[in-house]
Amino acid sequence: MGKTRTQLTLLSAALSFFLVAATPAHATFPGVNGRIAFQVQLTPDAHIQIYTVQSNGHGLRQITNFTDADAVRPDWSPDGRQILFEIDRDHPPFCSIDLMNPDGSDIVELTPADFVCENEPHFTPDGAHVIFDRFDGVDEAFWIMDVTGNNRERIGQCCANPVPSPDGEKFSYVALQDESNFLTALYTASIDGSNPQQLTPFEFGVAVKQDWSPDGHL
Repeated sequence: MGKTRTQLTLLSAALSFFLVAATPAHATFPGVNGRIAFQVQLTPDAHIQIYTVQSNGHGLRQITNFTDADAVRPDWSPDGRQILFEIDRDHPPFCSIDLMNPDGSDIVELTPADFVCENEPHFTPDGAHVIFDRFDGVDEAFWIMDVTGNNRERIGQCCANPVPSPDGEKFSYVALQDESNFLTALYTASIDGSNPQQLTPFEFGVAVKQDWSPDGHL
């Protein structure tokens, strides 16, 4: 009996270790709910700015104050310490990817000042990389880079809202069938852009916004 109980104890410990090791990475930093970042255009002629607010509606803060550009598409880092966002301008770089602190300070531009548009940025779940759409006037494709803007790599076809999966192994996106009919479908691909898989027919006309559930059991 003693030997059997010992064997069961060891088996239980091994199984527990396996289950913990097999748990996918968190999509966001585990903890209490923080502030919500969003974009606002107060009047039709005003530039779009980014605000944050507490989940109870208190503590409203405007964190960008651009007078010659729009600040859009905020995306929190997994640890809540930085915000990725897109700046849209009427001069090069026409749209760029930037990082800032949660209070809007220390803005760092990650996009080279060329005739290029880099947009729709998303952090990978580990917070180490950014996946985004890039258009240089000829080629439009998805790219990935580290959070300093370096080690850039083209990872495949475009066209909208590349969203990394919670485990960081894939990303989803919306693809355009062709420019004549504007039909769109939902796709996934490996994080390096390989193995694209069409999930819906183009006739669905999938909207740009889409997201992953952080719970793989749902």
